[in-house]
Amino acid sequence: MAQDKGMRVYQLAKTLNVESKELLDFCKELGYDIKNQLSSLDPDQADALTQRVKQGGRIIQRIGIQVHRLRLAEVPAQKIRVQPSS
Repeated sequence: MAQDKGMRVYQLAKTLNVESKELLDFCKELGYDIKNQLSSLDPDQADALTQRVKQGGRIIQRIGIQVHRLRLAEVPAQKIRVQPSS
């Protein structure tokens, strides 16, 4: 009997309501050797990715530097400053 290989990246993305590309970025961040959205994830990887998605924040890669972008809802209103235009 064939051994269950786990969930595929695109299936987990659909379950978590995120893009497969975002999950692939998180795989890279967590050091997983995942090639594409058709790659299988073992249960431990799927759990770790689920936790990572729940943490929020999206990774943006620019010039080899990872910058985490906070969602506006995660920033307290007191910390948002609007610069007056000149």
